[in-house]
Amino acid sequence: MKARSMGVIGGGKWGIALGEKLSQESKVLIYSRDLKSNFKKVGRLNYFSEIGKIKNAELVVIAVPSFSIREVLEEFKPYYSGQAIVGLSKGIEKKTGKLSHQIVKEVLGGVKYAHLSGPSFALEVSKNLPTKVSLALNFTQKKYFKEFFNLSNFKVELTQDIIGVEVGGAFKNIIAILSGMCDGLNCGQNFRSSLILEGFKEMIEFGKKLGAKKETFFGPAGLGDLILTATSFQSRNYRCGVNLAKKREILKIETIEGVETSYAVLYLAEKFSLSLPVVEAVFKVLYKNKSPKRVLTEFIC
Repeated sequence: MKARSMGVIGGGKWGIALGEKLSQESKVLIYSRDLKSNFKKVGRLNYFSEIGKIKNAELVVIAVPSFSIREVLEEFKPYYSGQAIVGLSKGIEKKTGKLSHQIVKEVLGGVKYAHLSGPSFALEVSKNLPTKVSLALNFTQKKYFKEFFNLSNFKVELTQDIIGVEVGGAFKNIIAILSGMCDGLNCGQNFRSSLILEGFKEMIEFGKKLGAKKETFFGPAGLGDLILTATSFQSRNYRCGVNLAKKREILKIETIEGVETSYAVLYLAEKFSLSLPVVEAVFKVLYKNKSPKRVLTEFIC
């Protein structure tokens, strides 16, 4: 039996794109705090400005950035009634170093949780172009997440490695910022490729320290998402790096997940005595006011 309704918390591009995809199978309710009216219907999607409107949804998708998860879950908590939760964020909480599933557990308690990640630009999903992603979940809970299966041009690869899927989605944003810096300074694709490779190695080592499986990083949520995000101008993190290198003003840099994630990753890396030069380079530019040219030169010398 298909779910009667799906709730999406977050009316950004990715939340809307996935909502449109899910509406092939279910009624989709989207909570958007920026909605100017109490209700709006667009196509098959129903938008609400009150988070309580999705309290009866059978499955809830959390489609907000990592730095907003705790706040929005606290807002939703009074209406939560045990639904399965799917997280979409690609970041790590700055102040605590917590992954999404850990934040969800802290706020809502024991929940049926899955995390969706992989190479999936919202625009292409909206256009129904072929997309393959990873869905990490406890396999005993598959039935609660069946809405993701058998959707047109949207292939889901199942895994039980939630940590690996979350780390891959978060860490690749840091690498994408450095890749963007490289292109912004016209360092060439040879050099950029070497930086991406070094970043990928760091992703694996960092993930293993947190308990992830190495093979997860060779899947959609790891290498697949990294290739996409670190080489395309559709990526906000990549564009951030380009703009940093060109000394352009970056609007709302705090909304770019790789910015806070670089801080969180180094915070955790210090606990493990783990050296992560790629992450450190991005951190120096973002938090130590070092020039992109200077930090990239350090990789050459």
